[in-house]
Amino acid sequence: MAWWVKFFFIPLMYAFLNDALVGVLRFSWQGDAVTLVLGLFMFGLCCDLVIAFAGYLFSLRLLGGDIRSVDGTWLGWFSCMICYPPLLGIFHYIKQQVDGLVWSDWLLPNGPLYWVWAVLLSGTWLVYWVATASFGLKFSNLSWRGLVDRGPYRFTKHPAYLAKNIYWWLHTVPFIGVQGWADLSRNLLGLAFVSLVYYLRARTEEAHLMAFPEYAAYAAHIERHGLLARVRRGLGGQR
Repeated sequence: MAWWVKFFFIPLMYAFLNDALVGVLRFSWQGDAVTLVLGLFMFGLCCDLVIAFAGYLFSLRLLGGDIRSVDGTWLGWFSCMICYPPLLGIFHYIKQQVDGLVWSDWLLPNGPLYWVWAVLLSGTWLVYWVATASFGLKFSNLSWRGLVDRGPYRFTKHPAYLAKNIYWWLHTVPFIGVQGWADLSRNLLGLAFVSLVYYLRARTEEAHLMAFPEYAAYAAHIERHGLLARVRRGLGGQR
């Protein structure tokens, strides 16, 4: 199954990277928050895709990055593949918001909150990109290629998925621009679907990787000492 992962993702990542590079080279930088966020996003996306493409391309035993195991469950594959073409169209259709508004449509242009929101959005993608960089040449979906416990993975098992979820909610702001409860419910259900997809990806990945002792030990460590564990202890007054 390792070859199926390579055959699917190598050409896909190459196509994504090519499009992203063209977009960056043609991008016109300006000083407003929306343009800066978009420009930083496109630049970061290029860096992210370089790592992802290299990860799949160099998944070789000679380099110590061979794919040792692949998730064999249909739910693991489906929850991953719906985030990529051709199933990505279904993903976008379900999460589509009724009003079509995003964060920059309701905040006062270049006001303080406008820039705060821009920084928060950029921060979510920064966490996501650092999480990808933490994999190095071990990056791969649906696969076990050795433990990654550096970068943001020191604090949580799924920093990339967490960051993406926060981004979608901040970017879309589902309760703004709705005309009634029906529209609000549709918007919330659309974003809830996004969160559900990434929750399923996290759970299926954990179920697959828990078969490896080093990951099981890492998961137990995060459960006791990770970011959420620290928050729970703080709220409970424990040390």
